[in-house]
Amino acid sequence: MAIRMGTISCSSLVKAAGFEGGPGDKATLRVKFPDATIDFYKVPYSVFSGLVKSRDPAQFYLKNVYGQYDYKKLNNS
Repeated sequence: MAIRMGTISCSSLVKAAGFEGGPGDKATLRVKFPDATIDFYKVPYSVFSGLVKSRDPAQFYLKNVYGQYDYKKLNNS
């Protein structure tokens, strides 16, 4: 399944985010930054939802995603 990305316009750190699953799933969270795209694995949907709804996505990312999940850095295109 392809991960559809949605733009996050209120953050200079987090540019876009997407999720491979749906509510209730633990799946891949993809986060696009200015200089990298990273897939985080076995992330609850609630974390994705919180990230995209947050008033401060960068702070949410640093508190709830960074250092919490296995990840892989992808090539930016």
